[in-house]
Amino acid sequence: MDKIIIASDLYTTSKIFRKLIEENDDEIKKIIAQNTNVPVDVLKKLAKENNVEIKIAVAKNPITPRKLLKYLISWRNVQELQLAISNHPNTPKELIARLTRSKWKNVRENAKTKFMEKSEK
Repeated sequence: MDKIIIASDLYTTSKIFRKLIEENDDEIKKIIAQNTNVPVDVLKKLAKENNVEIKIAVAKNPITPRKLLKYLISWRNVQELQLAISNHPNTPKELIARLTRSKWKNVRENAKTKFMEKSEK
């Protein structure tokens, strides 16, 4: 079976995800990072990859926990990564406040909007 199909399948087992991320295939790792059924321990491993596209995919995954988002924000100053973190529903208010001081205008503006939305709840 094609690895792309397996990596994106919501019914792929944790064991298979763990095996696939051991391979040196960044495209497969990115697809796994986008899968909403991937175990959190696999997301943690993927968040430690040096490939920014994999990190962004982890940041965009709605199941990514707050602790992992905090880890990702401490990584390099990457615009798309910051934007993904500011848009994530699990991003805590204090991280969003930090992003209101980003060097990128679109990140700052988005973070300010998200901060206000979280303040109203």
